[in-house]
Amino acid sequence: MPVDQDGNGQCDVRALKTGRNAFTSPHCVNMDMRIARTFRINERVNVQGLFEFFNVFNNASPAAVNINQNHTPQLPGEPIFGSVAEYLPGREGQFGLRIEF
Repeated sequence: MPVDQDGNGQCDVRALKTGRNAFTSPHCVNMDMRIARTFRINERVNVQGLFEFFNVFNNASPAAVNINQNHTPQLPGEPIFGSVAEYLPGREGQFGLRIEF
């Protein structure tokens, strides 16, 4: 039966000799950009065209990190603690048209 070692209501595998927040994940770099232009049609109507880009520099930023913390030697194929398990999407872009009246 797993034991709630740190008293947070979850039975996890964190060793008692390691403190909370003792580890840091790999760095995350993200740059988003939005370009918009508003055109006035008449007194009441405006049209706005916009382009949005996410992760402009196409960096591989981590979305999830492995938390398996075994004190035994690593078995072949077993993820290493602190390694990246999943990455955020690469560069993405979208465009839109907004009509205000």
